[in-house]
Amino acid sequence: MHMQNEFMLRKFVSPEFVFGENCRFLIGEYAKKLGGRIVLIVTDEGLVKAGWVEEVKAYLANKGIKFVIFSGVTPNPRVEEIGKGAVVYKNESCNMLVAVGGGSVIDCAKGIGVTIANAKPVMDFVGVDKIRYPIPPLICLPSTPGTGADLSQVAVLSNTQEHSKVGIVSKAVVPDLSLIDPVIVTTIPQYHLYCSLMDILTHAIEAFVSKGSSAITDLHALDAIKRITNIFDLGLISSQDKSVVNDISIAGIEAGLAFSNASLGLVHSLSHSFEGLTDISHGESISIFLEASINFNYDTVPHKYKAIGKCMGLSLDRMDPNEIKEAIIEKIGLFKKTLGFNKKICDYGINRDCIPFLVQNAMKDNCIITNPHRPNRRDIEAIYEKLF
Repeated sequence: MHMQNEFMLRKFVSPEFVFGENCRFLIGEYAKKLGGRIVLIVTDEGLVKAGWVEEVKAYLANKGIKFVIFSGVTPNPRVEEIGKGAVVYKNESCNMLVAVGGGSVIDCAKGIGVTIANAKPVMDFVGVDKIRYPIPPLICLPSTPGTGADLSQVAVLSNTQEHSKVGIVSKAVVPDLSLIDPVIVTTIPQYHLYCSLMDILTHAIEAFVSKGSSAITDLHALDAIKRITNIFDLGLISSQDKSVVNDISIAGIEAGLAFSNASLGLVHSLSHSFEGLTDISHGESISIFLEASINFNYDTVPHKYKAIGKCMGLSLDRMDPNEIKEAIIEKIGLFKKTLGFNKKICDYGINRDCIPFLVQNAMKDNCIITNPHRPNRRDIEAIYEKLF
């Protein structure tokens, strides 16, 4: 029996969330309940073009709530974008935030909230539990399943001056409400859906093997792995079918709840550092580092990886530990091949001179603390070298 985590104190934080087809219709009602007078709608140009922002405006107007649009969010939200959004919020006397978009939009909205409530630049709050005053009410309408941003106590931001991605971890950035509507997801580009699948799978795997895991997070993580595997095994990844998107959304909720409370590990430390240099989409970035991280961590928690392998539908009973590891890595390789995610680090215009910089930022990343096996500088260097 592996009971090392059984009797440790754990807490589980989750916002209220409403899940199901057309739940976005409720946004005006909830905004009113939460006391919204003038709402800052944080979004990006893609969602404006897709017509979702127009819908949200109509639902708010219907309840007599005014609104202002801030659509200047780019993938991997930048510190300066948060600053601009905070200026709009203040100048327009807003008292609530509504985020319509993917993880970047939601993290930007969180950052705006932190800046407004604490009257200081967002970078002052990087780290764990640094926020003194709670952010204004925040409602999320996520367009991309699996980022977990709409459920989590984490906000990830890009510091463009230092070419790094940094995290704010605090109960203060947990949204008040998430309206998770699979209908919105059916309109996202196929590539973003592919990124979502890898994002969900990686969040679930890392949360399950994390030092911060618990019986409650394990439950969510393992079910998310089963659902995503099922979608790959049935060949349903290119579907705009609502029932498939529904299942992906449920897996995304489960993985989001798991990692928000258990934290993550080496895959995210390596990819956060890499994303600081490349501005690549997060789901594609983590796919580069997933197998190498499993290889590194495996011997520390083989029983956990065996449970993951079983959830991935692998027959492991007659295999020795090394064969189990190889079978899991091979199956993930097949998933990636299906998505066309097969690039190396050098394919993104980065040369080997960047390795010391990548290593330095990966070592500083918060996620490394809960990785089952604490890597040293040389370990991280070896992984980056191998993936060039």
